Amino acid sequence: MRATKKLKSGDLSYRVRGLSDEFGEMATAFNEMAAALHQQVHQMQRAEQMTMVGELAAGLAHEIKNPLAGIKGAMQVLQDAARITEEERAILSQAIHEVQRVEALLKNMLDFAKPPKPQLITVNINDILGATVDTSIPYTSPAPESPKTIRVVKRFDPHLPMIMADPLVIQQAFLNLLMNARQAMPAGGTLTVMTFEDALTGEIHIEIADTGVGISGAIKEKIFQPFFTTKHKGTGLGLAISKQFIEMHGGVISAAENPAGGTIFRIILPRAQGKETPLPNKRLEG
Repeated sequence: MRATKKLKSGDLSYRVRGLSDEFGEMATAFNEMAAALHQQVHQMQRAEQMTMVGELAAGLAHEIKNPLAGIKGAMQVLQDAARITEEERAILSQAIHEVQRVEALLKNMLDFAKPPKPQLITVNINDILGATVDTSIPYTSPAPESPKTIRVVKRFDPHLPMIMADPLVIQQAFLNLLMNARQAMPAGGTLTVMTFEDALTGEIHIEIADTGVGISGAIKEKIFQPFFTTKHKGTGLGLAISKQFIEMHGGVISAAENPAGGTIFRIILPRAQGKETPLPNKRLEG
């Protein structure tokens, strides 16, 4: 048996190489066992880290939430005072905005570290996705022909079966992806939202595509990692929360290059168990 490096106690990255016949089969089994153990240890370490993050987030929320609310309330009172100048009013408005950013960061930390347990019911994914698009994406800017306009195209499968999901949790996952798409198109563009059923597996597919700045290959592997962001004021939790919420529903999410420029986020969700309940036959929207 030939070792390729000095073996350290507890080193699960070690692999046996250079053996053949029955010894090779034994080495393969050993390597597979070591890889499985290494993955389990990594998952246990991550779980411990997330527990610590959850406790930290809960502590921060408790210690900061009430003082923040008091500070924001006081600034809003001052902002409404008649005797302050417009310059002072603008400064207070900016300060209130920054307080709201801190509040949003705390909420995201809690959502990621201590996600809500999904309350699954039978839902119409087209309705949830459509409503989320309508409330989160501006269809027109103040000037209708402005180049900063975001054009929205909906291509919803009218025969999409119902699925089991928590409507609030899945809506938050969609909202984070839509806001990411909106931020990727500061100069305007096209947002295409599509749903369809895989005829072979019965799985539900959702695609959210933008024509924004796109994601480089090096960054694409990191975008779902918590606290990773390329935005100047981003928290790095939006996409991580979406991934977590999708996986809580037994689904998967991935990102790919959009042939039209920009990025496509693809989500696959399992269909509802039991008897199929088709949706009403609606026209495709676009």
